[in-house]
Amino acid sequence: MKLAHLVAIPALLACGCGNGGIAASSPTSPSQAGQGTTQAACVVPDPPRDLSAVFSASAVNLTWSASRYAVDYVVLVGTAPGASNVRLTNATEPDYQLDGLTAGAYYAQVRSHNWCGTSEPSREIEFSVPE
Repeated sequence: MKLAHLVAIPALLACGCGNGGIAASSPTSPSQAGQGTTQAACVVPDPPRDLSAVFSASAVNLTWSASRYAVDYVVLVGTAPGASNVRLTNATEPDYQLDGLTAGAYYAQVRSHNWCGTSEPSREIEFSVPE
């Protein structure tokens, strides 16, 4: 009678990754079977901090502190708290220039993003564009 070698299949680790929230913990090649190789944990970035609005000649510059693990940032600007009816875009640096705003009150918040997911929002700020 021939005995077969049993190879344990490592469990899947939940991590909130862009692949549906699962990071496989498995050998990468048949020669590694039984070695128990695993991927590093997936980490969603911290929310941005210190969001501020600075006015220049014809634009509003939003700036914030860079977030750990962030690849880019989601910028949301609206005319009501929590809204993004004016601008919803991505920025690769911790700043963004808003051009073409009409006079009025605006609200802004930023979220950090990477391949594991998107952070909670920054503290929302309110700013006004004068007439």
